[in-house]
Amino acid sequence: MFKNLLLSFISLLLFSVIFFSGLNFLLGGVPLFGMFKIDIEEMVYVLKNDDKEKYKNIVETKNFHYRLSRCGKRENGFVNLLYKEDRFGFRNDNEDLYFSTDFVILGDSFGIGSCVNYPYDLTSQLKKKFNNNKFLNLSVAGTGPFYQKELFETLMSKTNTKYKTLIWFFYEGNDHEDININFNKELNFALERPIKRSWETFRSDKEDFFVNYFPLKNIHIIKLKIYLANYFRGFGTLAKYLKNFPPLINSEKNYESLIENFNEYLINNKIENKIIYYIPKYTRLTYKNINHPQLNQLDSLKNFIKKTAIKNNFDFIDGSAFFHNRIEPLDVFYYDLPTHFNEKGYNLLAEHLKIEYDKLKK
Repeated sequence: MFKNLLLSFISLLLFSVIFFSGLNFLLGGVPLFGMFKIDIEEMVYVLKNDDKEKYKNIVETKNFHYRLSRCGKRENGFVNLLYKEDRFGFRNDNEDLYFSTDFVILGDSFGIGSCVNYPYDLTSQLKKKFNNNKFLNLSVAGTGPFYQKELFETLMSKTNTKYKTLIWFFYEGNDHEDININFNKELNFALERPIKRSWETFRSDKEDFFVNYFPLKNIHIIKLKIYLANYFRGFGTLAKYLKNFPPLINSEKNYESLIENFNEYLINNKIENKIIYYIPKYTRLTYKNINHPQLNQLDSLKNFIKKTAIKNNFDFIDGSAFFHNRIEPLDVFYYDLPTHFNEKGYNLLAEHLKIEYDKLKK
């Protein structure tokens, strides 16, 4: 009797291991962090490697009178973001670019290069790849296409900046929410430090630069939860086949109108090159190349953005395909977690943009 129970238990255990591991291998999917109630700060703390030394030169060479963003505990786990603001509150260290530049960058926190310090941030990587220092970055964290367009036009009316190429990032994760919520709202721009978050401050010294964080929960329990969240991710993907994934943009006409108006504005200002670069969200990159309703939802959004871009004479660069088809797609995030891009992620983004830009220019 006992032997039969033991054999049944072992058989069930082996079946479970093969079943759940097989689902992970075949389907992939988002780890079930929410189900196991694990905060991103907790995960970063237990998964980070002891590589604090790599940030030593950044600390020693920086002048600590910059803006400090206390994002480190949700990203790399070691240091916060320290950057110089220009007079309008953007992350630029050369205000001469407001008179004349070659490239203008427009986007959200991915456009800024959130929580990645110089010289590994996106703008620095672009300057290096293009061998051109004339990149003016007008990205603002937490914004979307409508806000960015309105801010951009307001700023350009004040500065009359001369430029040839606009690179506009569309982030798959939440840019569609800006269209749904903010379209045609009246926005007032003081153009002095636009949209700053509660974790950002002007005060900055060495003590502030380093992350000082320790989880209140038991470290071993957090590690177990992370393991289980990853172990059951394939099963979560399987269950989502039964879920309904509606269109992410409530009114496509609103976005079409936005792009049409912006295109007309850019034509009137004689801008030669207009590029929309599509940045994938973490969710997409966790999936294998499978036919899944959530991926179909994201592809529907991407195809609509692409169609609208091309219709209005924007060149469209598909970053989602580039990042998704890599052997280790999640290594562009800190510790394979749902963070912003790490240094490798921004380096690859800049590299891909340069390759596609050169193709467009031929």
